[in-house]
Amino acid sequence: MSACTWGRTFRDVSQEKWDKGKDIIKRWHKRVIDDKDPTLPFKEMEKDMGYLVHLSRTYPIMFPYLRGFYNSMNGWRNQRDDEGWKMTTREWKVPLELFEAFDVEEEVEATLSGKKRGRKGKPKTQPERIVAVPRLKEDIFALTRLFSQSTPSERLIQGTAISEARYGFGDASKAGFGASWARTGGIKYRLGIWGKDEAENSSNWRELQNLVDALREESKDGGLKGVEVFLFTDNSTAEGAFFNGSSKSRKLFELVLSLREMEIAQGAKIHFIHVSGKRMIEQGTDGLS
Repeated sequence: MSACTWGRTFRDVSQEKWDKGKDIIKRWHKRVIDDKDPTLPFKEMEKDMGYLVHLSRTYPIMFPYLRGFYNSMNGWRNQRDDEGWKMTTREWKVPLELFEAFDVEEEVEATLSGKKRGRKGKPKTQPERIVAVPRLKEDIFALTRLFSQSTPSERLIQGTAISEARYGFGDASKAGFGASWARTGGIKYRLGIWGKDEAENSSNWRELQNLVDALREESKDGGLKGVEVFLFTDNSTAEGAFFNGSSKSRKLFELVLSLREMEIAQGAKIHFIHVSGKRMIEQGTDGLS
């Protein structure tokens, strides 16, 4: 449902729906992480997945963290790798050729015994129980954090006016970092140098960490409350990770998740936009790093 407060438009769900979503996440947290069940009931996961997809229509930021459920539910199918992702024709060709070369006798025995199986030894029909893919744990942790509030989170749809939009730039190098953003009455900026541990991280991590820190600084005095923020970066990986809501890198995954939590807590709407390095130099933030 949508609501309008002081000219700002928000969207949320009822307390009943919010609580049901929290209960579903808690149940799978207990089963997968606490109890470490080796196999999981397919039908129950399918039903709960449907409800979480329903909630994601109100909270799109949770959608990337449903991938672990989806891949677990489909990992039993042919042409899927060990993490449940669908393999390309070229990727599938290798195990298929190996199967045909070495497992013909096993396939004949399975057929004669009435236990016909598909390629890669997988069942041809939907199983009653499935095995969780590795990323399911990470996604459950993420959903637990996104649903940590006791009352439904408000998702900002539109701010009060165009003046509520904030624009900022962030840039980082191996030695230092800097960010600047527009505020009422002027421009605010921050800069510094990385410690030894931070400097050893990847350039993609430093770029995204710098942007996260800049937003945290802005949120301290309520500067993000109900505000639509446009952050510009010359790092396409940082932009892509935030847009997709996830990353194969655990460290980038954590940073993206912290941004999504910030959106919920502040009722803000954050955009990352990629610009060229030359644009960053002309704007001036490049000099801060």
